[in-house]
Amino acid sequence: MLYLDGISLSFLQKDIEEKLNKRKINRIFQNTDTSLSLHFGKQVLVLSCNPQLPICYVTEDKETVLEESVSSFLNTLRKHLMNSFLYQVEQVGWDRTLIFRFSKLTELGDYKQYFLIFELMGRNSNLFLCDQDYKILDLLKRFSLDEVQTRNLFPGAHYEALPSTKISPNEITGTTEKPYFQTVEGVGKLLSESLQNPEDLKLLLTEAPKINLYRKNGNIVLLNFLGLVPKDYDEVLSFSDLQEAILFYFQEEKIFGTLVKLRKQLEAQLNKRKKKIEQILKKIALDEKSNEHFESWKEKGDILASCLFQLKKGQGSCEAFDFYHNEMITIPLDTRKTPKENLENYYKKYNKAKTTLVYAQKRKKEMEEELSYLESLFVFLASASEIEVLKGIEEECIQAGYSKAKPKKAYKKKKKTEKKYAVLEYPNYSLFYGRNHTENDFVSFQIADKEEYWFHAKNIPGSHVILRSFIPIEEEMIQKACQVAAFYSQANLGDKVLVDYTQKKYLKKPKDSKPGFVTYTHEKGIWVVKEKL
Repeated sequence: MLYLDGISLSFLQKDIEEKLNKRKINRIFQNTDTSLSLHFGKQVLVLSCNPQLPICYVTEDKETVLEESVSSFLNTLRKHLMNSFLYQVEQVGWDRTLIFRFSKLTELGDYKQYFLIFELMGRNSNLFLCDQDYKILDLLKRFSLDEVQTRNLFPGAHYEALPSTKISPNEITGTTEKPYFQTVEGVGKLLSESLQNPEDLKLLLTEAPKINLYRKNGNIVLLNFLGLVPKDYDEVLSFSDLQEAILFYFQEEKIFGTLVKLRKQLEAQLNKRKKKIEQILKKIALDEKSNEHFESWKEKGDILASCLFQLKKGQGSCEAFDFYHNEMITIPLDTRKTPKENLENYYKKYNKAKTTLVYAQKRKKEMEEELSYLESLFVFLASASEIEVLKGIEEECIQAGYSKAKPKKAYKKKKKTEKKYAVLEYPNYSLFYGRNHTENDFVSFQIADKEEYWFHAKNIPGSHVILRSFIPIEEEMIQKACQVAAFYSQANLGDKVLVDYTQKKYLKKPKDSKPGFVTYTHEKGIWVVKEKL
């Protein structure tokens, strides 16, 4: 959890102002439906109205725009804020509302002021662009009158801040009753619980932020800027920079706006195909069930053939000796057909059932292989922490027919060729691994030399790992490569994983096989426990 109350936001406000004050906006993008980025040269201010975690932060990592769609709000921002200077970041009281004040030189030579107001209010979080008189020019999320009855929030209306009946933290006294979050502005519940007396809060306001991230069993428990300590944790990381801490948190939790959106899009597409395959497999199972005794049709035909000369047209059945099971049986006949036509009908049923069963079994194998392929894509999606990696998976989905290719824009700049693998560097050796099936093929057949060792978790989806050593291979290197292969596999943390390894020269890529699929021989196996790297 990232704890962000009004007091915490005051530290964030000061930090953003320090980093971006007097800087000029040169680009504006809408990253997602609820996220925008304002570019000040290399510095990027991201404003996210995500209901689960409304936040603003500064980064030098560009938020990738997933779609080229242009919203009305984005057009308004570009019209009024492009080439403007940020001259102030103000917090409204101690509330979770920030006002970004911009100044822009017009063609007439005078300066116009614009205010970008950011309300961090959970599902009601929003961005408002106002003129210097606080008239709303546009807003990111438009609510109906039924949703927001207390304020007029639409273009042309005068912006009004949310009213507050709470006292300022500077006015807190010894008589102020606990819990403070109910009466003191900017104090959240978690901070309120940690305060022993009013002096603690006053001291907090004068001190530098205490930025700590707490973990339990490798999972983040709490990130805060106020020195708050959770009840249960086994690891703490301290940061000197607010933005660094926020970006680290996002990286760990994989909650960057564009990452989340693209991952959800791909997961939805893959789940759609997965459900389709599961439906096909159910139908195949029914076909197998209904045709599992297809040999009985041939047996009845053979028995019928042995007594065909005794039959006449119009008979509804015949008694015959079953020489397959040494007993007398009754064979149903179609009265409209001749004895010969009845015989042919039984053989037709046999051939049809046999053909259906053979096709069903072939189709079943194909569907099970594709289902395994999909499961491995889900593994790569879960481990992807960079937008470029997700883009690689997206491209693979397009090639597989799970996603539609996006139309290319003529004006779009040619992207730099991205590295088609990931690498971990250690003293005297390196480990290369794929982050999707295409990269798995690349590291296995383009990067690896024939004598180098290849690693993969046995019988479960995961990354191909290549060990490149600059000295004779040591047991420690083998063990580390196995741990990397286990970590980037479908297994859960703490599971024992059998990792196969062999030399690259023993790998084969079957013809017409899916990306990432290989066969291998001369392998050895090592059991390792999947642990965080």
